[in-house]
Parts: sequence; C-alpha cells; structure tokens
Amino acid sequence: MEPKKCILEIPVDGPEKFNVSIKTGDGKEDGTNSPIAMTIVGEKGTSQKNILTETGAKSGSIGKYTVSSQDVGKVTGFQLVLENKAKWKPAEVEIVNTSNKIFITLP
Repeated sequence: MEPKKCILEIPVDGPEKFNVSIKTGDGKEDGTNSPIAMTIVGEKGTSQKNILTETGAKSGSIGKYTVSSQDVGKVTGFQLVLENKAKWKPAEVEIVNTSNKIFITLP
C-alpha cells in the first residue's frame, strides 16, 4: 500500500507522539477483523511499525490510537497495514501531534 499524501501538515522536530483517529467506511464489508498497524513517513525516514489494534475495526466505527515515533522530520504521509492481508476501507484519517502541531490527512 502506498503512503497516503498529506493535505495539511506542519513540520515537527524531535521524538513525537500523535493522536490518530481512523473512521472506517459505513459499507457492510468496509470493516475488518485483522490487526491494523501504522507507520508515519517523513523527510528524515519512517517510524517503526505501530500496532494500532489487534482486533480490527467495525464498519462505521471510529478508532482512536496513540502513536509514538522517533524524529522523522517533516511528515509527508503514512502507511496503514493489515497484518493478514485482509480487506478494509478506512474512510477518513486524522493525525494530531500532541504538542499542538497539527497534521491532518483526509481521503
């Protein structure tokens, strides 16, 4: 899966924590039972893979997670990975830097 591109981003420096919110599509088969992982992509590199959930996401749900990352520089995107190659349809993703610097990505 290619990294999603940013619509709005503000560069951050140093070790960071992000609050991540992911809305799963409302369709009957948009959810997944697969574990979901995320990496954050930046100009200085890519974060380690962070497991967001071991139990997947139901259709229409909004999952809220915290992701820790080393300094990846200016954020340029992210990757969401399903651990067992299942299907899933995230409809909206929001990433907020906890130091009040905001990075938001929409579909």
